[in-house]
Amino acid sequence: MAECKEAIDKFLSGDKKDNGDIYYTHEEFQKYVKKPNEKCDYTYGYDSLMKLMRQHQKADKRMQWFLEERLHDANFHIEGDILSTCDYEVFEDYCAQQHTFKEKFEVYTKTLRKCIKDPQTLVEGMNKVIADYLASQGIKDTSVNVRFIENW
Repeated sequence: MAECKEAIDKFLSGDKKDNGDIYYTHEEFQKYVKKPNEKCDYTYGYDSLMKLMRQHQKADKRMQWFLEERLHDANFHIEGDILSTCDYEVFEDYCAQQHTFKEKFEVYTKTLRKCIKDPQTLVEGMNKVIADYLASQGIKDTSVNVRFIENW
């Protein structure tokens, strides 16, 4: 109880020195943490994490805390902890590793009277063509996995 009174007195006295305390109301917590998380269904992908990082870079200390807390509230604890260090390069690298884009495409071939004689060569060729295409689009660090499924 004494700690609460001391914090309230310090806040009301207008003590401007930075003591690391962040004061907020229930309404502010709802506005800056809970409602945004409910809106995105507590789900963050790479793009939304990068948007949050850019907001963090431009924000004051108080708003930075809300953005970090938003991640913690959505169970993105490591991301929130890294963001709190303001090491944006580490944050971006971590997010790139943990929140990769995974897309699946299916290709079916149908031939009359003769099957493809060397399916492994076709698989290798498709892997190379797809990897080259992604590189030409500026997509780095890709993993392409074409596989052959016989007689589907």
